[in-house]
Amino acid sequence: MNHLLNKNTGIGFLVLGLIIAIAGAYFWASGYGVRGPVLLVVGVVMLAFGGYAFMASSKKTTSTR
Repeated sequence: MNHLLNKNTGIGFLVLGLIIAIAGAYFWASGYGVRGPVLLVVGVVMLAFGGYAFMASSKKTTSTR
């Protein structure tokens, strides 16, 4: 799991999560049934993972040995 916690993965998940969440909110507002809320939840989960991966990669310390 640690190989997924880098800045590129974090930014990728943030961008994809944002796009999917916006699409889910649009579908939900347009009345497309269950598709909107499901996409919204998936988008928010992707945003959360992307934020976590980005923050975890920023906290890595380097050793000066």
